[in-house]
Amino acid sequence: MITKSLFFEAGATVTIEIGGPENAYKTQIEEVTEETIVVQPLMRGTQMLKLTTGQKVTLIAEKRMNPYFFETTVASASHVEGEVISIQRPPDRSGAQKRSFVRIDVVIPQTQVWVEKDGKYGPTVQGTILNISAGGARLMTKEPLPSETDVLLKFMLPQKFGQIMTTGQTIGSWEVVGEGGKSYRTTLKFVDLKDKDRDVIIKFVFQRERDLRQRGVL
Repeated sequence: MITKSLFFEAGATVTIEIGGPENAYKTQIEEVTEETIVVQPLMRGTQMLKLTTGQKVTLIAEKRMNPYFFETTVASASHVEGEVISIQRPPDRSGAQKRSFVRIDVVIPQTQVWVEKDGKYGPTVQGTILNISAGGARLMTKEPLPSETDVLLKFMLPQKFGQIMTTGQTIGSWEVVGEGGKSYRTTLKFVDLKDKDRDVIIKFVFQRERDLRQRGVL
């Protein structure tokens, strides 16, 4: 007998985020089992989004018009047209009504990244942070960064908030082609971020949010 969920049922529409709200995809639940939630493929325009088994995602379901956020992983994914995606079914009690950290758009150039391989950090990759929270960031680089990989990150927060240096883990990466040519976007989460650095980022994000509201941008 399948335990009934308060949030997940066949036919319901849910949202799956990959690395943050800038990569959110609505989909429909096909089936709910004790272990998994089976959903329709995620589409970016006319292209099927490729997911990997074990990839971390945020599953968003609504209850009484309120969103609930569930951190979970991809159980299995096929990239054949018409196939479905299986997500690990999170416990109902694990849903949160608010995100862990507020995320804000920003441009932080001259961000330095070192990718870990075989226990050592490789050569410096130059990038630009495009948005940030106390939990992670989205990065733009001229070369792709591997997913699910440990990195070392160093950047300078604007408005004299100071330098941050921390370890992180990449979550997902994709290619973007624009007027300036080809570049790559990578979402990452901070790992072992010092408490004092987390407090500084939170203060910066709130200050940035206030500035944007005063300018009428938010």
